[in-house]
Amino acid sequence: MKSILIIGFGKWARKILYFVQKNNLFKDIYIKTRSQNYIVINNHLKKINNLPKYQNIDLVHVCSPVSTHYKYLKIFSGHKNLIIEKPFLKNYNQFLLIKKKISNKKCIAVNYIDLYNPLINFLKKKIKSKCSKIIIEYSDTSSFFKKKYLCTEDWLEHPLSIILFLFKKFTKFKIINQISLVKKKKYLEKIEIVYAFKKIQIIIKINIKSKKTRKVYFYDKKKLNFFADFRSNKVISNKKITIDNSNSNSLLNLYNSIIFKKKNYFQSMVFYKKILKERISVMEQLQK
Repeated sequence: MKSILIIGFGKWARKILYFVQKNNLFKDIYIKTRSQNYIVINNHLKKINNLPKYQNIDLVHVCSPVSTHYKYLKIFSGHKNLIIEKPFLKNYNQFLLIKKKISNKKCIAVNYIDLYNPLINFLKKKIKSKCSKIIIEYSDTSSFFKKKYLCTEDWLEHPLSIILFLFKKFTKFKIINQISLVKKKKYLEKIEIVYAFKKIQIIIKINIKSKKTRKVYFYDKKKLNFFADFRSNKVISNKKITIDNSNSNSLLNLYNSIIFKKKNYFQSMVFYKKILKERISVMEQLQK
């Protein structure tokens, strides 16, 4: 692939730009913001009047807010290679309308980034062993959002994608803890959600810890067996045994799945539909 178009230029879009430049994945890099178009030349952004026709761009990565996803999916629904950040869409009606426009032959990847980490397959094997409780913990208490509940909406699809990947379904959930923090008219939610499977209890914890966290803990009854740290790409057991995948790169795995046409089963509208519907159900319960 020779060219990429990055939609948006916020914090995550800049990380994507740095990533594709560092790995020399594309010869031509284009960026579209709300009002400007750019081409990257010698690590600098140069304004251009018009972007190439999108059919001539090899890959499009949508990094703009979820409120814009439906608009860009309508524009690029016919594109051969499309990555879109989570949350996928705002509501289920948008999903139904977009689904009609997208061919099964098109490759659309929603970036559930932890599913591209090699640790995820290790976790899938481990749920078949002795395990009574799993805690999925995501935290970044430094990031406040302009509107209430946007924080939970932004984070929630990460743990939901892990649950669906590991168990292929959702059970009934219960919100056991929710707190909204306000700082300079911006919001941050702390939330705990419990899913009860037949033999395993799963607890989602968002923003409970003060430090940045992306971890999954596996317990046998009350005893911690091991935990997977998606930030360091390591698994650490209670026997002090460490599995180190720090050389792996989830973003590179995501891009390689597109570049080399290695489609995963979770890159499907069926998977995205289940995540979207579950997120909507949780958000509705949260806001009652």
